[in-house]
Amino acid sequence: MGCCAGTCGHVWQYAHAVARLFPELERDTRERVDFGLAQQPDGAIFFRGEFNNIPAVDGQAGTILRALREHQMTTDNAWLERNWPGIRRATEWLMARDGDGTG
Repeated sequence: MGCCAGTCGHVWQYAHAVARLFPELERDTRERVDFGLAQQPDGAIFFRGEFNNIPAVDGQAGTILRALREHQMTTDNAWLERNWPGIRRATEWLMARDGDGTG
Protein backbone atom coordinates (compact mmCIF):
# COMPACT_ATOMS: atom_id res chain seq x y z
CA MET A 1 0.00 0.00 0.00
CA GLY A 2 2.81 2.48 0.71
CA CYS A 3 2.70 5.45 3.00
CA CYS A 4 -0.03 7.59 1.51
CA ALA A 5 -3.58 7.12 0.32
CA GLY A 6 -4.53 8.67 -3.00
CA THR A 7 -2.34 9.80 -5.86
CA CYS A 8 -0.10 11.90 -3.57
CA GLY A 9 0.82 14.53 -6.17
CA HIS A 10 3.67 16.10 -4.23
CA VAL A 11 5.44 12.72 -4.10
CA TRP A 12 4.59 11.11 -7.45
CA GLN A 13 4.67 14.20 -9.67
CA TYR A 14 8.15 13.26 -10.96
CA ALA A 15 7.18 9.74 -12.14
CA HIS A 16 7.08 9.19 -15.92
CA ALA A 17 7.00 5.41 -16.36
CA VAL A 18 3.23 5.04 -16.07
CA ALA A 19 2.66 7.81 -18.62
CA ARG A 20 5.01 6.15 -21.09
CA LEU A 21 3.76 2.60 -20.57
CA PHE A 22 0.05 3.32 -20.03
CA PRO A 23 -0.65 6.79 -21.46
CA GLU A 24 -4.44 6.39 -21.45
CA LEU A 25 -4.38 5.54 -17.73
CA GLU A 26 -2.25 8.56 -16.93
CA ARG A 27 -4.40 10.96 -18.98
CA ASP A 28 -7.50 9.53 -17.29
CA THR A 29 -5.93 10.10 -13.86
CA ARG A 30 -5.13 13.71 -14.70
CA GLU A 31 -8.63 14.28 -16.02
CA ARG A 32 -10.73 12.49 -13.41
CA VAL A 33 -8.57 12.98 -10.31
CA ASP A 34 -6.28 16.01 -10.63
CA PHE A 35 -8.55 18.24 -12.73
CA GLY A 36 -11.69 16.49 -11.48
CA LEU A 37 -12.38 15.52 -7.90
CA ALA A 38 -9.14 16.97 -6.43
CA GLN A 39 -9.39 20.42 -8.00
CA GLN A 40 -11.13 23.16 -6.09
CA PRO A 41 -13.08 26.06 -7.63
CA ASP A 42 -10.14 28.44 -6.96
CA GLY A 43 -7.76 26.15 -8.91
CA ALA A 44 -6.00 24.48 -5.97
CA ILE A 45 -5.47 20.74 -6.40
CA PHE A 46 -5.56 18.68 -3.21
CA PHE A 47 -2.42 16.56 -3.43
CA ARG A 48 -4.04 13.28 -2.34
CA GLY A 49 -7.20 13.57 -4.37
CA GLU A 50 -10.18 12.93 -2.15
CA PHE A 51 -8.05 11.81 0.82
CA ASN A 52 -7.06 15.27 2.11
CA ASN A 53 -8.11 18.88 1.89
CA ILE A 54 -4.89 20.82 1.30
CA PRO A 55 -2.85 21.64 -1.79
CA ALA A 56 0.94 21.30 -2.03
CA VAL A 57 2.77 23.84 -4.18
CA ASP A 58 5.26 21.27 -5.51
CA GLY A 59 2.45 18.86 -6.36
CA GLN A 60 0.48 21.65 -8.04
CA ALA A 61 3.47 22.57 -10.21
CA GLY A 62 4.09 18.92 -11.02
CA THR A 63 0.47 18.40 -12.05
CA ILE A 64 0.68 21.34 -14.45
CA LEU A 65 3.88 19.90 -15.96
CA ARG A 66 2.25 16.48 -16.24
CA ALA A 67 -0.62 18.10 -18.12
CA LEU A 68 1.90 19.47 -20.60
CA ARG A 69 3.38 15.99 -20.97
CA GLU A 70 -0.04 14.42 -21.49
CA HIS A 71 -0.81 16.91 -24.24
CA GLN A 72 2.55 16.42 -25.93
CA MET A 73 2.04 12.66 -25.97
CA THR A 74 -1.29 12.84 -27.84
CA THR A 75 -1.91 13.27 -31.55
CA ASP A 76 -4.67 15.86 -31.25
CA ASN A 77 -5.88 18.68 -29.00
CA ALA A 78 -8.98 16.94 -27.59
CA TRP A 79 -7.50 16.15 -24.17
CA LEU A 80 -6.07 19.65 -23.81
CA GLU A 81 -9.31 21.29 -24.88
CA ARG A 82 -11.33 19.28 -22.31
CA ASN A 83 -8.90 20.00 -19.50
CA TRP A 84 -7.75 23.53 -20.34
CA PRO A 85 -10.12 25.30 -17.90
CA GLY A 86 -8.72 23.25 -15.00
CA ILE A 87 -5.12 23.62 -16.16
CA ARG A 88 -5.55 27.37 -16.42
CA ARG A 89 -7.14 27.63 -12.95
CA ALA A 90 -4.33 25.46 -11.53
CA THR A 91 -1.70 27.72 -13.13
CA GLU A 92 -3.39 30.89 -11.91
CA TRP A 93 -3.62 29.46 -8.38
CA LEU A 94 0.08 28.62 -8.44
CA MET A 95 1.06 32.04 -9.77
CA ALA A 96 -0.94 33.72 -6.99
CA ARG A 97 1.29 31.95 -4.41
CA ASP A 98 4.29 33.97 -5.66
CA GLY A 99 3.95 36.79 -3.15
CA ASP A 100 6.74 39.01 -4.43
CA GLY A 101 6.26 38.31 -8.14
CA THR A 102 9.77 36.99 -8.71
CA GLY A 103 8.70 33.56 -9.95
